[in-house]
Amino acid sequence: MRPGYSLKILMLLCISLLVHSTWISAQLNADFSANNTSACGNLQVNFSDQSTGGTISKWEWDMGGTFSAKQNPGAIFAEAGSFTVCLTITDNDGNTDTECKENYINVYDLPIADFSVSKMEGCSPTQVTFSDLSTTDNESIDRWIWDIGGTANVIDTKKGDEIIMTTYEVAGRYSMSLTVTDNRGCSHTVQKTDLVTVYEGTNLDIQPVFLSNCDFPWEVRFDNLSPDNDVRYQWDFGNGESFIGAFPPTIEYDSPGEYDVTLITSSGSCQDTIIFENFVNTDRNNEYEIVASTSCNGREISFNDISPVFADSILWDFGDGNFSKEIMATHVFSNEGCYPVILYRYIDGCTDVVDQGCVQIEEQPIVDFTVDRTFSCELPIDVNLVATSSSSGSYEWVFTGNGRNDSLMGQNVSLILDAYG
Repeated sequence: MRPGYSLKILMLLCISLLVHSTWISAQLNADFSANNTSACGNLQVNFSDQSTGGTISKWEWDMGGTFSAKQNPGAIFAEAGSFTVCLTITDNDGNTDTECKENYINVYDLPIADFSVSKMEGCSPTQVTFSDLSTTDNESIDRWIWDIGGTANVIDTKKGDEIIMTTYEVAGRYSMSLTVTDNRGCSHTVQKTDLVTVYEGTNLDIQPVFLSNCDFPWEVRFDNLSPDNDVRYQWDFGNGESFIGAFPPTIEYDSPGEYDVTLITSSGSCQDTIIFENFVNTDRNNEYEIVASTSCNGREISFNDISPVFADSILWDFGDGNFSKEIMATHVFSNEGCYPVILYRYIDGCTDVVDQGCVQIEEQPIVDFTVDRTFSCELPIDVNLVATSSSSGSYEWVFTGNGRNDSLMGQNVSLILDAYG
């Protein structure tokens, strides 16, 4: 073989080896995947090698600052943040390839749930208002679940400005919790045990007993029908007198009026104030009303007791020898005159006499009238009417018929009739 040909074959062989080596290196491709790429608080991730090409003999992982030489390593991301993961592979021929995925792993901060209450103790029933103090490093909190018991029980809302309140009606210690969820879907729950204490309210049953109430001063005893040795009682009787204790002495009221009685009860840190409005009424403004269209003899007249204080029994004396025990009584006076109608009201052994003066009864008048023309053959016709009466008074005429309904006043009146009938 000639020397020139040997050189050509050797050069072709070198070019062929060089091309083959370059083709093998180009086929080496690093790649990987992960079973989880995002979470809240912390994240455990298992990485899987997905590289191709050649015979890979070496893996070098940088998992956000955690390193491994395993083919399929795992890592725990315990802090919030975004992490870049890189994989470098090497084959038997020393060829390498690197794949980096920026911000591949994302761990979000948990929101911090917190709240405060308007009061930590009270008497049953007690109302408590809750204020949200939760925060998040993410964009926003989107959901609140309040497990607070009481009348509200559980409130699930997406409104951060919603007023949250509940009423605890039974004595005891109450625990409550708040769970918040932010826009990343991250949640956090805070539990506050025995945060609110509700004490048993005082069961009050007070009964006034009027010992003497016919004339002033009135003597009133206040019976406490539900005393409690653990309760402190402070009384204000509305007349300038006060007392501390479960059983007050007899209280005197010197003048007419409506008196409020205030009772303040204290048990431990629980205090309650109750006002009994108009509890003592010494103002017997007794009166009656007369209901009648006319006050004439032979006509029924109604009498109605409208006194503010209910009587045990009553008696009407109509001044003509007749009586009635009805609250709303009716009576017919046979003759004219001024009758002294007196109402007797019996209350707790006392007798109240209501005398509003006499009731004037007028004689029932005898009325007649004349008509100057009772018929006519031509229209229109003037008709004059003249009334007579056994007593003086006012006159009202009512003329009806044939489509007319006229009301005229006066003893003597005139009509013009313009239709037959």
